[in-house]
Amino acid sequence: MLCRIERRPPRLDLTVYPYLPRATVATTSARTYMGLLTGVAS
Repeated sequence: MLCRIERRPPRLDLTVYPYLPRATVATTSARTYMGLLTGVAS
């Protein structure tokens, strides 16, 4: 209900789903991203 009042998405509690793999997402550098767009490997 609080999410609806504050107009934000609900947070998913992953402790309820211990069988799901944990994902680690790192910050992508701008140089790497631009390399993907231009097709140049770095």
